[in-house]
Amino acid sequence: MREEIKNFIIGDLLGNRTGIELSTEDDILTDGLIDSLGVMQLIAMIEDRFKIQIPAEDMVIENFRSIRAIEVYIGKRQAG
Repeated sequence: MREEIKNFIIGDLLGNRTGIELSTEDDILTDGLIDSLGVMQLIAMIEDRFKIQIPAEDMVIENFRSIRAIEVYIGKRQAG
C-alpha cells in the first residue's frame, strides 16, 4: 500500500520529477507538493484501488497530510 501511494504521488501527481525524496511522514499538503486538484486525483485513485468510498466529511487535511496518514485512514475505512 505504502509504495503504491508513494509511486502514484511521485509518478502521477509530481510528473516523475527527479531528485524527490518522499518519506511516509512528509507533509505533502502543507509543503505544497500537491494542490487541491492533486488531492482529488489522489482520492479518486484510493477509492478505485482500495475499493473504499471516501465521504466528503473525511476529506480533511489530517487524513491526507502524509503517506502514513493516508495508510491509517485507508485501514480504518477498510476495517469499518
